[in-house]
Amino acid sequence: KTTTERLLLRMNKSKILSLAKGFRGRAKNCHRLAKTRVMKALQYSYRDRRQRRRQVRRQWILQTNAGAREHGVGYGQLISGLKQCDVQLNRKMLAELAEFEPYSFKAIVDYVAANAPVLRRSEPPTAIFETSAVVLKQAPADHPRAERIYDQQAQSLQELFDAAAASETTSDAQPQQQQQQQQQEQQ
Repeated sequence: KTTTERLLLRMNKSKILSLAKGFRGRAKNCHRLAKTRVMKALQYSYRDRRQRRRQVRRQWILQTNAGAREHGVGYGQLISGLKQCDVQLNRKMLAELAEFEPYSFKAIVDYVAANAPVLRRSEPPTAIFETSAVVLKQAPADHPRAERIYDQQAQSLQELFDAAAASETTSDAQPQQQQQQQQQEQQ
């Protein structure tokens, strides 16, 4: 007999029916049907307690990955860099920082990018920033920190756009400066 069956054998009729409250049809008040349904419900609850932990961890990873990609780093690179820099933040805290404290999260990414030897930082596509701005505008206004968060994130997005535009102009300006120097040398 399985563990659940042995557990049900020790229970009396009223205990089984109390566990079957809320079940549909005769499974809530007929002992014979309630016994099998309660046994299956206990098996599902045991299984799902473990699956809930997996799903929550998966959600933390998704949130951290989204935050890291906004700063031009992949999730795997970020986690590897954190381990190399001996920063002991777990995935739950990283997800919280990425969602509610974007400046703190950016500081962590910058620290890891500066100190981790293998971290490759790619320039994030501007479409991500445009999408973030659209999502921010759709944030609920009744959220207590929505306006402050929106202002901070909009400011950081503007700074990133300005930095991207500055890097484009400097990269365009360098060949022109080189051409001017070559012309001056020829004269």
